Amino acid sequence: MKKVFIFVLICMIIFSIFTYILLQTGNNKNRNKEKRIDDILEKYLNYEAEVTVTIFSNKTENIYEMRQVVNQDNSRFYMVKPENLSGIIVEQNKNSLKITNSLLNVEKTYENIPNLLNNYLFLNTFICEYKEELSNVEIKDDEIIVLVKLDKNQNTYVKYKELYINAKTKEPIKMLIKDDAKKLIASIIYNNIKI
Repeated sequence: MKKVFIFVLICMIIFSIFTYILLQTGNNKNRNKEKRIDDILEKYLNYEAEVTVTIFSNKTENIYEMRQVVNQDNSRFYMVKPENLSGIIVEQNKNSLKITNSLLNVEKTYENIPNLLNNYLFLNTFICEYKEELSNVEIKDDEIIVLVKLDKNQNTYVKYKELYINAKTKEPIKMLIKDDAKKLIASIIYNNIKI
């Protein structure tokens, strides 16, 4: 009887050790996947991109062509199309937002206004949201999809963001921005990007 008890006890200990090792390996896979995604996203902190931004509303769909330039704490976009908006430059530096219309030679700067300073169109903003908010990563075919739910954000028009990344080149393809009902409100297509 003692031999059976000792044998069962040894089997349980061995089983527990193997279970622990397997669970740790599974956790390492998740940690490795998160680390790979973090490494990919970190490269997007400095970039230049030609983008097509589509804004969807109840009745209209507006399409804008712009060039984004992002360096550390400085984010800037230049309007290219439509023609009546070309020459407009929006620049964000830490706690200030500067809007310049080079055609009219007009410039306006806003300081310490949080709602204006959160520019949802930039990849560096997305990276901060990914790190601070509830996020998930899906891998489908040749795409990596990084999903972020913005719980800290009080803006009901911007609650969900999805960044699609080419799995081979590691470059962003598009970003989708959705409201609290998961209705698409904006899409950003990365036509040409230099990281």
